[in-house]
Amino acid sequence: MPDLRPPRRTAALPAALPAAAPPAATAATGAGRRAARLAAALGLGLYCASLLAGPAPWYIWRSKVDGARVCHQTPLGPGWEVVAGPYRDSHCEKPSLAK
Repeated sequence: MPDLRPPRRTAALPAALPAAAPPAATAATGAGRRAARLAAALGLGLYCASLLAGPAPWYIWRSKVDGARVCHQTPLGPGWEVVAGPYRDSHCEKPSLAK
């Protein structure tokens, strides 16, 4: 039966191991790690701050054209002005302390 194994390599081993990375490459790796840690800390801080955020307050808006009143969180356009607010609910019934 024939031998199906690949032939053995007989090349000589290298005389010495390759030299260690130069100090500049090591310093760059340290700077990269510091930047990664800073980015992670900043991301975690922003995430934690978003947990403290609450909903936007509601306001009563009045139309400058016909005087119609609407309870809404954001400005409806240049033809509307704030009459009262802020409120905690979408019916503009519960006053809020937010400004």
